[in-house]
Amino acid sequence: MKKITYRALIGIILALLIMNVGAITQGAPRFIYVFSESMEPTIHVNDGFLIWPSFNYGIDDIVVFRPVKLEAALVTHRIVGVARDGFITKGDNSPVTDQSSGEPSLTGDRIIGRVFTVNGRPIIIPGLGDMYESMQEKLGTGVRYVAIGLITLGVMLALWEAWSPQRKKRSRRRWRLRDIYRLIAIAAIGLVVLGVLLGARVNQVKYLVSVNPGTLAEHMRIDETGDLSIKVTNVGFLPIWHISSAVAPLLIKDAPAIIKARSEALVAITIPAHHETGWYQGYVRIYNYPMVLPRPVIVWLHEQSPYLALTGIAASFALLIFIVLRVIDGIPGIEGWIPLNALKDKITARRLQRIHSRLFGRRRSRV
Repeated sequence: MKKITYRALIGIILALLIMNVGAITQGAPRFIYVFSESMEPTIHVNDGFLIWPSFNYGIDDIVVFRPVKLEAALVTHRIVGVARDGFITKGDNSPVTDQSSGEPSLTGDRIIGRVFTVNGRPIIIPGLGDMYESMQEKLGTGVRYVAIGLITLGVMLALWEAWSPQRKKRSRRRWRLRDIYRLIAIAAIGLVVLGVLLGARVNQVKYLVSVNPGTLAEHMRIDETGDLSIKVTNVGFLPIWHISSAVAPLLIKDAPAIIKARSEALVAITIPAHHETGWYQGYVRIYNYPMVLPRPVIVWLHEQSPYLALTGIAASFALLIFIVLRVIDGIPGIEGWIPLNALKDKITARRLQRIHSRLFGRRRSRV
């Protein structure tokens, strides 16, 4: 039990370290696939590939970014030039640049990452998009949870195969209260990490700029600033620290510091004046952290890296659980209150059999 506990903890620590290393380059690596023919013949529709975030981008890099005017959530195009206020991008299969179509120059805060290449050629996973869409049709939004579950299971199985020794005989050691400590601590850390990761997201904000805007909230008048708001929800049973940041050109006007359990709040956004009509889209990053550490500490850790804040929360939560359970362990006779031995031997079965016999009598054998 002790070895299994340490292996699980090492696995969680390694995952957090990988996330923090990825955060040095503004995020963690991820897989994605293309939706259109704009990058053919380099990348075909539904081809999957790995993107790797970086601080530095240059001409001829294939990047994935969040557009402002192009009608897509994500765009995979090549950097073909540098302007005064950003990069010039174009699809390999497109005759014109994105900026010729009205897209503003690409700034670094809208770039998710660079497509991983070997000798200038992207490493392609054919059909990844078809497989993902097929799973999404069957599972809906649950495909994200299934993917995380499969990845977690795969990591756990790999660690088990790599580290578990060959057992010559079955161990007869019975469980003790300290084993319960370890199980609760691992489960708590895993749930906290998973909850924060699932709660972090990028909200897309769409709005229309026109000469004669309508009365809807997302309609803005040309050459004038506007205001919008998005709703953030805490579906958990504990209050959370909320931190949000807007991707240029949007600005956060007002945001809640705390969101109570099972409640929602509004984040107010300021939209700068646009000098051309049409539909635009901006982005707001949302992060929700359990209230385990003081807010100033969380804010400072978050400014260094969201994954660093997550690591601090996971460590603090584990320490808190350890202290509470150690206090409980100090209560005289606590071992006798919990039938820990029954977790690994046949005591529970025997007790249930005796209770059954008292209530219904012994089973008579057939003659």
